[in-house]
Amino acid sequence: MHKIIQWRWGILISLIILTAALFVVAPNLTKQAEEAGSFQLADDMDSQRAQAILDEAGKSDKTISLVYEFESIGETERTDVARVIEELRQNETVVTDVLDPFESEETEAQLVSEDGRIVLVPITVEGTTEEINAFADDVRENVLPQEETVYITGEEIINNDVNLSAQEGLKKTEIITVVLIFGLLLLVFRSIVTPFIPLIAVGFTYLLSQSFVAFFVDWFGFPVSNYTQIFLVAILFGIGTDYCILLLSRYKEELSAGHAIEDAIVNTYKTAGRTVLISGLAVFVGFAAIGFADFPIFKSAVAVAVGIAVLLLILFTVVPFFMATLKQRLFWPSKKAGEHHDSKLWAGLSRLSVNRPFISILVVGLITVPVLFTYDDARSFNTVDEIGDGYDSVRGLNLISEGFGQGESLPVQIILKQDQAITESEVPYIEMFASELEKVDGVSGVRALTRPTGEVIDDFYVDTQLGELSEGLSDAQTGLGDVQAGLDEIEQGLNAVVGQLPSGSTDAGAPLAEAAAGLNQLNGQLGLIGQGLTATQNIPAAVGQLGQVSAGLTQIESGISEAASALNAQGSQVGELSTGLSQLATGVGEANDGLGQIESGLGEAVSFLQQLSEADSLRETGVYFPEGTLTSDEFSPAVERYVFD
Repeated sequence: MHKIIQWRWGILISLIILTAALFVVAPNLTKQAEEAGSFQLADDMDSQRAQAILDEAGKSDKTISLVYEFESIGETERTDVARVIEELRQNETVVTDVLDPFESEETEAQLVSEDGRIVLVPITVEGTTEEINAFADDVRENVLPQEETVYITGEEIINNDVNLSAQEGLKKTEIITVVLIFGLLLLVFRSIVTPFIPLIAVGFTYLLSQSFVAFFVDWFGFPVSNYTQIFLVAILFGIGTDYCILLLSRYKEELSAGHAIEDAIVNTYKTAGRTVLISGLAVFVGFAAIGFADFPIFKSAVAVAVGIAVLLLILFTVVPFFMATLKQRLFWPSKKAGEHHDSKLWAGLSRLSVNRPFISILVVGLITVPVLFTYDDARSFNTVDEIGDGYDSVRGLNLISEGFGQGESLPVQIILKQDQAITESEVPYIEMFASELEKVDGVSGVRALTRPTGEVIDDFYVDTQLGELSEGLSDAQTGLGDVQAGLDEIEQGLNAVVGQLPSGSTDAGAPLAEAAAGLNQLNGQLGLIGQGLTATQNIPAAVGQLGQVSAGLTQIESGISEAASALNAQGSQVGELSTGLSQLATGVGEANDGLGQIESGLGEAVSFLQQLSEADSLRETGVYFPEGTLTSDEFSPAVERYVFD
């Protein structure tokens, strides 16, 4: 300490030069904290692993949203929104897509609140955080109408506002800390000079610590966050002032005891200085140990360990400088403040603790136990709550929450990954997963490959499919009845033609009568098929029987056509009957076509039931996804949106 006092001017000047030089050349710690971000997480956490999958596949799209608040939506409001969307789409540097809320009924249902007051315009963007926020600033100033209430929000915008809030909070913290500490020291020492010493010492420490930490971030990847500087300010000013009060109070006592200046300083650091050193080392070890934490924001508090090391250096160099230089004037104008006096309050509490230990423990219990039982460990991970609604991004988010729910702006994404491309047999499990997710508390809806708009598609569920199959069978039965009725009319027509044939004019009568009898027989078979389909639901058997009936109708149609040709060749009176026969033949053909459609539909039902019986996923999920659905034109937009890589 004698050497430090002797070389105090050289040490102080060296520290001033070092502090100024480092302040100029060191990286900007604030900028480093902004680049690190507010939401740093360990790489092995689920959200980071999911983000890595998205980044690798080139699907880590970022979305920001315009949030309009209208009293009502009319043609003027729709026109204004359309104009803004058109201008946004012209920015090809940042904007990759803009979803028009009035593009279709489906989008309007999703992006316009039920009360018609709030309109959401999602914008897919790409680029760095700085580029996206610069784009947002430009949109606010040059694109959005000033007479309307429109907010821009989204993860990138909110993160930027969190950074701004942190920096504003840091400035307020610095000012409030300095004012409070100065006032406290003024009360303790009743001196105008003394309060400046701790502030100067801690100021040196803070500036040097910032520079060292900034270099460590650049050189060694030192952990840093928006809270690093706040940690430094709060803790360095707190314990730095505490240590300074201890040293200055001890120094005052040494002077009051009549010791020379240098002896008073040496005695101060032999006693109070030793306490400060041990206490500071303990704090240093504690904050250095935080460097082993997993959570990066907690880990960034390790910078305080650097600050503690610098603080101890300053306390043992700069503070002795002021003690040796200012001497008794350090406490001007007070002459008695700072001296040690026994406190009656603490003495009384000490006697109570020693003489009445049970009462002391009871008092502590009365204070502690209620707190323990009322503490509910409620934690919030919502950073938006910390910055308040003074920012447009928060106001916009609150409007979205009011009109749609927060998930509409900041949805939770769940990534399902497998090594091979997805097939229709695996899709039912996605629907089952989505259905289970929807049951989780706090989940208002799920959008997935099987429900692209968030609405459940009932057609994928087997109960709906079987219901449609049942309706199809009912339609088939109705169709069979219609075919029967038509064949009855044709049979009657044939009998009428046979009755009109002149006796002995042709040998067509017998074949036509045979055709009429055949129609009667086939019609009976159709009735039996319909009854069997109703009673047994044996679709494969019905398909086979319909094939036989169809073949019989084909022969009858051919026979009637031949008879019509024969009658037509005989000319005149008999030939006129051929026209009626041709019409009857056509009727048989149409009935046969109808029968063919019924047979085809029942054949598809057979195929569908066969696929259902072979679908293992059906028994586990109740969902059946027909083959070819994933490659269909109708379903391709959902595949493009929800399936990648």
